[in-house]
Amino acid sequence: MRVFILALSLCWLYPALCFSLVTKITPERILIVANEKSPISRRITALYQQVRKIPQENVLFLKLPLREEIDRPIYLRFLEKPVASYIRRHQMQDKILVILLMPDVPHKIRGSIGQNGKASSVDSELTLLYRKMLFGPYRLSGWIKNPYFRSPLDQPFEHDRYDFYLVTRLDGYQEKDIWALITRAQKARKTRPPFTLVLDAKDGPAAPGDNWLHAAYLLLKNFPGLKLEASFDSAFLVSGERVIGYASWGSNDPNYPRDRKLFFKFLPGAIGVTYVSTSARTFVEPPPGWEVGAPWHAKHKLHGGSPQSLIGDLIRLGITGVSGNAYEPYLSACARPNLLFPAYLKGKTLAEAYYRSLAYLSWQTVVIGDPLAHLGNLEVDHSPYENWFAKRKAAFEKAQKSKDYLFLAKIDLHLGFPERALKRLKKLKEKREKLPEGAYQLLFVIAEKNT
Repeated sequence: MRVFILALSLCWLYPALCFSLVTKITPERILIVANEKSPISRRITALYQQVRKIPQENVLFLKLPLREEIDRPIYLRFLEKPVASYIRRHQMQDKILVILLMPDVPHKIRGSIGQNGKASSVDSELTLLYRKMLFGPYRLSGWIKNPYFRSPLDQPFEHDRYDFYLVTRLDGYQEKDIWALITRAQKARKTRPPFTLVLDAKDGPAAPGDNWLHAAYLLLKNFPGLKLEASFDSAFLVSGERVIGYASWGSNDPNYPRDRKLFFKFLPGAIGVTYVSTSARTFVEPPPGWEVGAPWHAKHKLHGGSPQSLIGDLIRLGITGVSGNAYEPYLSACARPNLLFPAYLKGKTLAEAYYRSLAYLSWQTVVIGDPLAHLGNLEVDHSPYENWFAKRKAAFEKAQKSKDYLFLAKIDLHLGFPERALKRLKKLKEKREKLPEGAYQLLFVIAEKNT
């Protein structure tokens, strides 16, 4: 009776906690990928598997290089291909929704930098493994649009709509930091208000990132039990109590403390994002006394090749989930607080909340955190998954045999090849006097992509 009364009182005081969302992400639908060569990777895998009751067949150990950055041929041979082979062999294409990477699994793929560059995070590249197994290679230069971006809050992630995997990682400066990360994620569902959300805009002219922070403020200013600590002027916020969410420009804000000293008291389950180009460039702990903000040419003052702040500091401080970038992503590719925090505060899992807030895949993002972490009520849908992969594969092969140029052009566009899609439509025009309506819609999309 006391528990029932408490539940009623929480619903009356904090109705958002009783707004139950649905997820299909369960331990059986997570594939762990670990580095067999790393004792830390093996120990963290054992801990997480025990805590979250991950089935043994959902754990894959690979012999991977013990370094953070690898070349693409190494990624393909030792990481992507073995993961794809394991998934196919166990017929897990639709069973798996999340790939969880363990410490010492490389997280950067070396390549050209820039908006059309081929450098990327391992994590973001692996998201498109499902699509690649279906239709073949996608465009490697630049980013691919995320179909889950801005998805409805009440729509759980499932392969009936989304042909990619959610990919998160457990990592930090030291093994103790990663153990603590797992412990906090497990406790997150019991975290209760009052909460504090910290939104810190950059000093100077307003940028799109500031607009996202302001949008988050407007969306959540009346959220029950939530206190907003927002700075839209020159002050940089360095402390806060009972923090459940944190977003800032990190060291890109000229008022960020050069000594990296922050004093936030994060609650179990707290998540965050910083708009920093290389915040996930390394999980090697900086030397004592290292400061951010040195000139780029002062190489002896850089850490991991950059003077910018690191998400590892926030993990050490007590955050449960955080997103960062392996290389320069451009601002539009960062996780957007106005999409991230409302989803998470209303009960989305950590993995779903982050990917709902990311515009692009096959790019630079690294999402740190237990994908199962969530707040408040969460209804788990245990209904059997269907074999959408086989149905899609059959439709694709049928289109190839029948030379269904419109269907194939749509797939080309889906893989990031507008020029190839246009060639398909030209072949379709040669076969027919008049193009179907769908072809004209596709032409409009192609024209938009090339302007």
